[in-house]
Amino acid sequence: MNYNPIANLAAQDATVVVDNDADLVFVQREFRVPAVKLDDIRSMNIKPDDITKNLLVVCETEDDGIERLADLVAQGCDAADLRFVDLGYGVTLQKANPQDVLSRLGRPKDVYWKTTRSLADWGDEAPLETFETHIAELTARWTFPDVAVFCGGYGSGKSTIAQMFALKLAHHRSWPIHICAWEDRRVDLRERTWRTAIGQSVWEVSESNVDRRPALDLERRVFWDEPTALNERSLIDYFERVRYVHKSHGVRVFVCDPWNEFDHELTATERETMYVRRMMKEGRALARELGIIFQVVTHLPKSAYAERGGGVKPFRIVDSAGSAEFGNKADHGFCVVRTQKLAKVLRGEVADQDDRDIGLAIASEFGAPLGDEHTIIAVDKAKVEPDMGRRGVFAYVLDKRRNDLVFDPGATQAAKGIWDVF
Repeated sequence: MNYNPIANLAAQDATVVVDNDADLVFVQREFRVPAVKLDDIRSMNIKPDDITKNLLVVCETEDDGIERLADLVAQGCDAADLRFVDLGYGVTLQKANPQDVLSRLGRPKDVYWKTTRSLADWGDEAPLETFETHIAELTARWTFPDVAVFCGGYGSGKSTIAQMFALKLAHHRSWPIHICAWEDRRVDLRERTWRTAIGQSVWEVSESNVDRRPALDLERRVFWDEPTALNERSLIDYFERVRYVHKSHGVRVFVCDPWNEFDHELTATERETMYVRRMMKEGRALARELGIIFQVVTHLPKSAYAERGGGVKPFRIVDSAGSAEFGNKADHGFCVVRTQKLAKVLRGEVADQDDRDIGLAIASEFGAPLGDEHTIIAVDKAKVEPDMGRRGVFAYVLDKRRNDLVFDPGATQAAKGIWDVF
């Protein structure tokens, strides 16, 4: 038996709600069901007893329908008795295809359509698209949108790593990026930009035959906030700049560095952790709205530092100074440490006999350390595993000449033994 939407409307004792007299006549003539104008309900020209309990609003778009249902709820109607059908922007009942209208009448939507519906009504969802970071062994993959938090102690290299990831995405994907770095110099970022692109600085290339065009091209895609020129440091002002440069220049990757250098405006009754939660929610909403990668760089509290110089004290993103909400609201979490301890352990240059034996055993299997100092990157959070990568600990030697990280397998094994939270 064929499904008849009009018969179903009649069986449900539904009244169709339209915009104007022409639509009113059309519905009554073509579909032979009760119909009223929305303005007559609003102005109370029609009493509740004069219409059926169930109302079906005809409108152009989903947003129109949800707004009109909310309006009727505010006038005392029960949300459970209200539905809408959307015909499409600029389409009226007289212009619509009759068969299309009949089909839509058979699939009405409720006031919560945009937030709550059955899986069958949601339809198919596109698979998550991910992008590699081009750093050896690291499993973290970027998505749009993505809110990432980089946390570490002072001088840990967290800013260097966040900007390196952004520069690599700009270089390999040709995406414009935006750097807001209150503690950095533009000349240093320019040098890292050139080294990312061609492995030489702007001063070195003049004495060689290296093609400088890739570096010049990358420069054009790197947007920079000059700290000395910005008088306003509030996060709200920064979010407005993000929206502007995204829409005006197509910027897709943003680095907000560091968090504690912004002028934070708490309300009179707001604690710091509540403020961080509110601002992280604002940043996450902005990332979702624009479809961008948003990187936040923040610090550890004093209590999280290793007690002795050169030591490594494992931590998590939720340990960030100010609030655990940095970790709770992030899609990605990166813990960054710079240390000489791994090299000393692998060379047996530590006082503790057990550490010395373990280090030498690791070095015999994986080789000697590749440098005197290592950068540990602990991927603490990847919201959608395995699409966004897996949590884990990785140790690298920073190659300043190429603005890159060189994976050190021996140091990574030693770091895993220290960073046992994973």
